Amino acid sequence: MPSFRHSTYDQPSFLCSNKYSGGKANIPESEKSHSAIQIILWSLCVVWAVFLSLKNYETFQIGGFRDDAEYVVATRSLVHSDEYGLINLPGEPGLPRFPFGYPLILAPIVTLFPDNPDAMKWPALIASVLNAGLLFWCWKYFSKSTSCWYGLAVSGLYILSSMTVGLTRIVMSDAVFTTFCLGSILLAQRSAEKPLNIIEYIVMIVCLFFTLFTRTVGAIFVATTLSYYMIIKPREHWKSAFAMTVSIFVLFSAVITVTPIKIKHVIPTEYLSVLTSPSDWGQNAKEDPIIDRLISGSLEYSQKYIRKVILVLGGGDREREVFDRLGIPFFPSLVGIIIVLIIGTGYVRWIFQEGFSLFSVCVIPYLAILVLWSWRDERLLYPIQPQLYLGLLLGSSVIITKLTPFRYRQSWIRHLMLGAIVTMLISIYSFRNFPADFSQSHIGDLSMRTAWIRDNTESSSVIMTEEPPTDYIYGMRRTVPYPQQSFSTAADFFNVLLENHVNYFLVAPRYQWQGKHTPGFSAKTSSLLPLLEKLRAEKLVELTYSSEQNWVKVFKVKS
Repeated sequence: MPSFRHSTYDQPSFLCSNKYSGGKANIPESEKSHSAIQIILWSLCVVWAVFLSLKNYETFQIGGFRDDAEYVVATRSLVHSDEYGLINLPGEPGLPRFPFGYPLILAPIVTLFPDNPDAMKWPALIASVLNAGLLFWCWKYFSKSTSCWYGLAVSGLYILSSMTVGLTRIVMSDAVFTTFCLGSILLAQRSAEKPLNIIEYIVMIVCLFFTLFTRTVGAIFVATTLSYYMIIKPREHWKSAFAMTVSIFVLFSAVITVTPIKIKHVIPTEYLSVLTSPSDWGQNAKEDPIIDRLISGSLEYSQKYIRKVILVLGGGDREREVFDRLGIPFFPSLVGIIIVLIIGTGYVRWIFQEGFSLFSVCVIPYLAILVLWSWRDERLLYPIQPQLYLGLLLGSSVIITKLTPFRYRQSWIRHLMLGAIVTMLISIYSFRNFPADFSQSHIGDLSMRTAWIRDNTESSSVIMTEEPPTDYIYGMRRTVPYPQQSFSTAADFFNVLLENHVNYFLVAPRYQWQGKHTPGFSAKTSSLLPLLEKLRAEKLVELTYSSEQNWVKVFKVKS
């Protein structure tokens, strides 16, 4: 068996240049240029991805992701209010959970297209195409040991993945955040070859600024990028790194000077508390001790979420039931672990071939934060999708090498098998993306929650609801959240309604994503309904609207 280190075959050649490496590899410049067939294939991938996105572009209603409703409300505050924040609340706006970068990007769109909420989805689609372009056209800066075929494969898998296409239809920051991360990585790694010119230097500052202020975890990327930037050429780059840091501060000062954004909107107090005290948060709260969280988070991502990014088929309740009946309930988790082991093998090969680069090393601190986080989801893996796909391809190449009998170890066989893997995954993604999947089928028609309120109440009315940002968007009335405390008497509950100047109390179906939407009330709503009926009997509230079909009730509060 040829050695792992020195075998010509062992050093991947499909989508790459394995024969050139012996330790840390750099492929010849001739392998870094794009051929006509690569450009055609990449163009077809992008056109197909845009078609899949636009084909079902309006299937996801604003607010269907909950977080997107907060982005919409925060963006509108920049355009329509003198104060930044959650302006659905009466009085002083609430603090958004997210940094201000994405609302700042969305604000011009809201200004130009005030009557088209779906226009706020455009940046996600544009950024996704731009990301695919960066990965393909600038691949030599992301990986020095693999050829443009790898760039084509990673770019194609990224732009056509179910997660990428799905998030182009939602007002979420993932794609835009990834654009700024890739831009920062690209320019930092390019600076290792030659100094940045003034335009590139400015672009890198802007990328770092929006990386930092688009997602809270962006601080990890910025710290990693600046550290790498200084390490590769410490004598030349430390002054530039300091100047970039100062420039980011200057940009931030300009933002808080000319916009309603203030310093208090920068510190993610809620997210910090989620990280330090996860048991204080009811949704998917995890173990408090760091070691427990590291273990449980690592297992959860290894067994479930990374698999859902790479292999989008299965992973649900139906699959679990099938394998439970077959007596192998561990099988879905085993598949996830196998995929992670393949990616891990590819990652080791990647590091072995070219050493640590910013593109590879930034994955480590990012994953460390993810496993410590209280909320876990495959969407959080979005920014490192390209690295996961590259690891998958490199790992698959190693496994194909080891499993192929020596006499059959010809490059065209490996090329064919890896090409088949890429084609299979793209086919699966296309199959999942093609049918129209309306969010109403999973969470109900959100506009029906407040249809009566929008048409029959005064514009100055204050509504108490379980989903304030979403119901503000559709009902166009100020909203306040349900009280968190429990009540021993209806009188105590009524006092809270008066203290919050509530005019109407909205009872609506629980806000929960389901395989097939089945309306019902949440535990909180169910606990408040008996109190409302008592207040109604005492003529302190009046049932002004009720729809059994939509599971909606509206109570008017008598002051």
